[in-house]
Amino acid sequence: MRRLSLLLLGGLLLLVLASCDLLNPDGDDPLPYTGGTVSEVTFELLGPTEVRLNWAENFPDEDGFFVDRKLWDGAWERKIQSVAANATTVVDTTAQLGKVYYYKVYAFKGEQESVEEQQQYNCYLPAPADLDNDYSWSQPNRVRLFWLNKAAWADSIVVAKRLSGEQWTAHLAALPGSATEWTDLGYNHSQTVTWGFTAYFQDQVSQQATLTLMPPK
Repeated sequence: MRRLSLLLLGGLLLLVLASCDLLNPDGDDPLPYTGGTVSEVTFELLGPTEVRLNWAENFPDEDGFFVDRKLWDGAWERKIQSVAANATTVVDTTAQLGKVYYYKVYAFKGEQESVEEQQQYNCYLPAPADLDNDYSWSQPNRVRLFWLNKAAWADSIVVAKRLSGEQWTAHLAALPGSATEWTDLGYNHSQTVTWGFTAYFQDQVSQQATLTLMPPK
């Protein structure tokens, strides 16, 4: 009789454990929170250690959002940031330039968490962007070059120049890191000219952004 009771008790325990596994098959993984998604995750580098994440979401009744992060070859850091319901932005203040990260932004409600895809972000020093020029025939030997500065906190922006068929003239000018324009007073409009702009911050170097002007026809 005692043996039968032990067998029945053991069977009941197995049923309880099995039911727990069915509800939470991954052990420590939370139950999924469904009914919406996090989408359109974008990144903006605000400073050498600050990355702003923006997203869209359509959950009707979430309690808030968590952010996980990992280096491309590292382990996940869970819940490095949390924000309240209906939030669509947060700033990671512990990022490092030169690193490749993966982020997950997901909603939570109680102990439940939504299942979202990871997003890759290359935390590299940005180069000047959207280069353009302002040229006037009244001053044919000068041209003003301007750009969108995405790292005004950088140490410097270095200008290089190359005439068609010739080598680069490196370090033609060194500008403050906050610069958004530079005027070349030695422009020759009869030649194809390419300018290069590279940002520097401590030991980090951006890619070179270039602008080329062809001789007028």
